[in-house]
Order: sequence, then structure tokens, then C-alpha cells
Amino acid sequence: MVTDDIYRAWTFALVKEKNYSEALNVIERAVGFSPACESHLENRAKLLLLSNREDEAVDLLQRLFELNQGNETIGFLLAMKGKKFSPPQAPASYVSELFNHYAQSFEEELIFKLQYKVPEELSRLLSSHRLDGFGAVLDLGCGTGLMGNYLSGHCSRLEGIDLAQEMLEVARKKECYDALHCTGITDYFSGIRFSGANTRFDVIAASDVFVYVGDLIDIFKGAFDTLDPGGLFAFSVEESEAEDYELKPSGRYGHSPKYIDRIAQESGFVLLEKQVTTLRHELGRGVCGILFLLGKPSFWKSPFDGRRPRMKLIFVGKIDRSAWLN
Repeated sequence: MVTDDIYRAWTFALVKEKNYSEALNVIERAVGFSPACESHLENRAKLLLLSNREDEAVDLLQRLFELNQGNETIGFLLAMKGKKFSPPQAPASYVSELFNHYAQSFEEELIFKLQYKVPEELSRLLSSHRLDGFGAVLDLGCGTGLMGNYLSGHCSRLEGIDLAQEMLEVARKKECYDALHCTGITDYFSGIRFSGANTRFDVIAASDVFVYVGDLIDIFKGAFDTLDPGGLFAFSVEESEAEDYELKPSGRYGHSPKYIDRIAQESGFVLLEKQVTTLRHELGRGVCGILFLLGKPSFWKSPFDGRRPRMKLIFVGKIDRSAWLN
């Protein structure tokens, strides 16, 4: 007898091969087997999206959302298609499920198929400002540890955080992190603040992480509070022409340079450098982004007292929609 779990595994295998039409056939059989199974219906909607049958997908997602308005993933998928108000960030459950499924093929997909070079470019940006290495470094959204290879030999301590436990297990095998934490970024910063721990970093970085967060102000403030005076905050964003930020149909957030400049100043940072770059290639086209390097002033009774901060830095990771399935 074919069970729900077998149908799911069968569907996942086909999606990994990007055989979306056959995967859709399988999940439709699963829906016939268990018509009330919400995860089958949700997966059918995701596969309809992957098969470019958007109208059918949106119709199904809207019906599912009416039945369960607490399902953040369904709400987020509707927001991607402009059918619902965009949330300030992707749901943690959506991000963790996505990358847990994607962990084993993440680096091959990202580096070889999407020509992803953000960690390398961030490292080069850092080296141009700081030649004598780093103290303690925090890698936000570290994923499988792509940045770890660049940073571990040049810092006194390296820690990483990520929402996806399976990604962290891949990173752990590289043996370049002193500590790894399965948590969200704002939760991590809040934990430090409320515990009263004297945890401080010389460098904080995020490579291709903020594509899953729209409203960045809390992260910027948390990073500023957690950095040592003279510390450095390095990250990438996908560029947007929106006033502040926008959720794109791809499911990723884009940010305007003016928005980043404004919240950096509000948080107390000094802008050291920004560079326009190609983040990755999709469908034969480059995706435009910006690398930012911010500094926390060495003496910050007034955040803008004209002193140029000392420097240091770090970063994170990226995706594939085959991991959408539950």
C-alpha cells in the first residue's frame, strides 16, 4: 500500500531532478489518496507554481488560506504573487524547511549552476580594508559554511547561526566553526541582550541572507549592539527600485540603496564602502546586488563623530525551490 510518506518521498525525488510535471502527477495521486491532507494540497500548489500554472496555484492557495489563516507559508506564497500584504520577512518555518531539504545539494547548485561568488567578493572587500586578520567573527545565516573556508584561518574565533539544522550539519563537518547555533538572527541578538551575556564580535557578516528579510532595522540594531567598537558589518542585498524594500515574485526580498543607507545611519553605523555586483545567474541573466561594508565607530558616544572605525568582517548563504515541499 502506498502511504502519504511514500508519496512525499516520491515527489521529493522527482522535484530534485526538476521533473515537475511527473512530480505534479504523483502529488495529484496523493491528493486523491488523502483529499483532506493539507500538506499534499500545499505541495500541489507549490508544484503548480513551479510548472508555471500560476492561476491554478493562486486559486488553490487562496482556498487553503481561507481554511487555515494561521499557515504562514501559504500566506507568504500568496504575498509573493501579490495576492496578500507582504510580511516583513519570510516565515522561519518556510526558510528552515526550504534549506533543510536543500542542504545536501546546496553548494553544487549555488556555485556551479548559479555561479555564486558573494563570499569570495565579500572576502576581497574585507581584505582591501583590513590586512591583519580579525578577532571573533559571527557568520549570520551561515548555511553550509561557504564563508567558513574564507574566514577560519584569519580570525581568533568563528561562530555561525542558521535556521536550518541540516545546513548546520554540513557546516559542522568542515570543522572551521568554533560554535554553531540553530536560531534566527533577531532571536540570537535578543538572547544576548536579555541574558546580559558579554558576547561581542569584531566582525558580523551575512552573504545572501537578507533576501529572506525585508525589514532589516532590528537586525542592524542588534548587529551594532553586538559588535565591538571599531567592528565591521558586511553583507549583500538584492537591489530594488522600491522606496524601502519589496517581496519579489521569486520569493526573495530586494532592498533599495537609500533604505540601507538610512537604517545604517539610524542604527549608528558609518558607511565604509558599497559595491554593485552580480550576485548569481538565473535563467541566463545576472541578478544585480550590492555589497555593503559598515563600521561601528571606535568611540561612539556620538555615532557620527568623524572617526574612521577600525575594520573587520564576515558572511552567509542561498536557495532552490525544490525544497518548498513539506
